[in-house]
Amino acid sequence: MTTNLHGVAARLRVTEDPVHRWEQALRTGQSRSALPPGGYFGTGVDSGVIALFDVDAVNAVGRAEDRNATRFDVPGADRPVRVHDIIPGADAVAFESGLGDGSYPTWVGRTTAGRVACFVVDLLLLAPRSSAS
Repeated sequence: MTTNLHGVAARLRVTEDPVHRWEQALRTGQSRSALPPGGYFGTGVDSGVIALFDVDAVNAVGRAEDRNATRFDVPGADRPVRVHDIIPGADAVAFESGLGDGSYPTWVGRTTAGRVACFVVDLLLLAPRSSAS
């Protein structure tokens, strides 16, 4: 797993396999057809920090924050911070969001076999904000 923060986007690479197609990251029950033109379902940010992690670690992330409220803090970090062992074998990657709190579009890059190759979070620094849902 590698992470890159390029100032305008963050990429979390899951595999070295090339990306064959891109799709917007959606939660269960979300549909792009429900969005207005230019809209997106985004990754919510409430503390100026985005953390990417496996869905299996969702409950553990909440418990980790309850035990240590600063566990995901990355003040002044010029690169992503890896938070180790959220659950056995699962880490999180945390980084400051582009414009602070709000919602950021996230994309999934898939291999030719349909497996996840990487995630890209657009930090909305190059274009005007679209309406997030």
